[in-house]
Amino acid sequence: MQRTLWLACADGVYGAPGRALLTHRLADFLAEPASEDAAERGRWAELVRGVAAAPAGAAVPSELAGHAELTEPLSAATRLSALRASIERGLSPDASAAAPPEVADLISSLIGEGAPEELPLLDRARELRQVIETGAATAWPSWRDEAGPTMELLRSDAFGTRPGAREVALRAGVRWLTGVADDLAARAAVAPPGEVTVRIGGTPVRVRRSGPASLADAEENIERTQRLSERPERAGLATAAAGVALIGVGAAASVVLIVLGVPAIIAGGAVWYAKRRERLAAAGWVEEEKARMRARAEQAARALDAHHAERAHAAAAAAADRNAIKAALLA
Repeated sequence: MQRTLWLACADGVYGAPGRALLTHRLADFLAEPASEDAAERGRWAELVRGVAAAPAGAAVPSELAGHAELTEPLSAATRLSALRASIERGLSPDASAAAPPEVADLISSLIGEGAPEELPLLDRARELRQVIETGAATAWPSWRDEAGPTMELLRSDAFGTRPGAREVALRAGVRWLTGVADDLAARAAVAPPGEVTVRIGGTPVRVRRSGPASLADAEENIERTQRLSERPERAGLATAAAGVALIGVGAAASVVLIVLGVPAIIAGGAVWYAKRRERLAAAGWVEEEKARMRARAEQAARALDAHHAERAHAAAAAAADRNAIKAALLA
């Protein structure tokens, strides 16, 4: 039932004195060294991650996708902005509120509880009344019953649905929330890399803000895998040359050699012509592919340059959000 009084004070049922008393008691509790440990800091950080979740994927150009060092700082800035908005909403509750039904139940419980020596008899009387009225006895709640660990309740209130309890919890958790804000702002302020590796047509290419760092390896890979060899053409020429030789020898020696030489010339010439056309077409495609790769690399470099500007803006916004959170919680 102490939890009921906590919520009633936070909701303004007992006015400013009640809220001030709750705030004072929480401050005394949180001053204990046990409340300040790494595990508790981690719980608040995890709570904020759930409340101020980052988008499914930070907005970076498709040319730069897949680089955590580019997306994570933007995600941190987004989460910090969401945290600021949530805290500012939570710090504007109604000044007072009507007593909820559970407060009346608490008062009735306190009045009817009796002196310590009377408790066993009163509990037995309640059980008998329940058996007579309902046919079964259930546990009777006591104002001394635990509602849960204090820190767990405080974290639950910080981003809960009850405005008064939320404001009290946010102000009580100021050191953890400002610590989370500092961490997110620091992650948002990490300088972006000057170079990144992007994959263009399956080939890794390093790009800078000013343009591609080097395309030599990528162009060599295209040449090696796509350009056709001249060997089939040479084989066709060799066959045609052999046919010419047969005709030359046959003119002086035998008509049979001439008969064999003509088909060899025709076949060799046909192979040479077809393979040459294939090679020249492949060479043209290779040049086109290299041009496309250069264009995409330059596009990635422009995207990296724009990303630097976006990161500077996000870092500045994150610093402003962090300062606003501290100012709101410490006001």
